[in-house]
Amino acid sequence: MNEKLEPVIGCVPCLDAIKMEFVPYKGSTVGECSRCELEVWLGPEQKKQQEAHGYPIVCLRCLVEEHGPKAMDLMQPLTEKRMGE
Repeated sequence: MNEKLEPVIGCVPCLDAIKMEFVPYKGSTVGECSRCELEVWLGPEQKKQQEAHGYPIVCLRCLVEEHGPKAMDLMQPLTEKRMGE
């Protein structure tokens, strides 16, 4: 059975990002995971999609918890920019 997945905006948790030396995209803001309320980095393109479509913001921790190892395969990039661009 093919389960239709609800579109969400997957975001890196702020504290995890600091530990990994992750540099957020220029213009990023801090948002909140709609499931666990953890602070996350919300990039400009993510913010545009969230505002345009109302997709919930979900941290990567919750996505992995929900979908297991296949979580990363389900994600679609919104930009080709690299960290900090």
